[in-house]
Order: sequence, then C-alpha cells, then structure tokens
Amino acid sequence: METINILGIAGVAAIVIICFMIGLIVKATGINNKWIPVICGVAGGVCGVLAMIGGMPDFPANDYFTAVAVGIVSGLGSVGCHQIYKQLTGYVDNNASSIMAELEELRAKKISLEAMLEAQQNEAEMYEREEVE
Repeated sequence: METINILGIAGVAAIVIICFMIGLIVKATGINNKWIPVICGVAGGVCGVLAMIGGMPDFPANDYFTAVAVGIVSGLGSVGCHQIYKQLTGYVDNNASSIMAELEELRAKKISLEAMLEAQQNEAEMYEREEVE
C-alpha cells in the first residue's frame, strides 16, 4: 500500500471511480453516449481541483493547472476502464426492449408476407384449374 500512496495513485483512483459513477448516471439519463467522455473529463477536472484544494493526501498536483490535467486524465481513464471491461467480457450495450420490439415487428412482417404468398399460391392454383377445365 505504501507504493500506491507514494505515487499518488490513491487520489487518482478516487477520481476515476467518481467519474465512472458519473458516467453511469449520465448513461442512465438517456443523454447521447458520445457526450459521456466529455462529461467525465470535465467532472474529473473539477474533482482534481477539489482534491487539491481539499488537501487530499498524496494528491500528485500542487497547482491548479496540474490538478485540472490530472483530473481530466482520471475522468477519461474511467471511460477507458469501462471500454476495457466491455471488450474483455464481450459485453454488448444494447437496449434489449428495442431489440425485442424490432424482432416482433420482423415476425409480424414475416407472417404478413407468408399470408400474401399463400394467397398468391392459392390464386395461381385456381387459375391453373380454370385453364385445365
């Protein structure tokens, strides 16, 4: 644990976790996912400044510029951690209800097409019978 404190990683890890949770909250609100890295980066920058001002032990910044930079990198790191998780686990981020609705729509179209095909086949059979007679 000494190594973590010497490198200031504990403070950075806290910002990563906070920004990760902010990203999950933003995702749950329905805001377009393309904005999550921006929001996490800004939140990380704010957290970095607050960590420096609040005197977070072993925080690796002594000035505002570095605190903002460390915070932004930490916020963006939370997005990267989520992407690594998704890639390693094969997690697919889809809206299951919209997929199910689309599947039902396709099934309904299939049934409709099958009914049309059957009607055309019946009509063709009737036409063939009339020609034979």
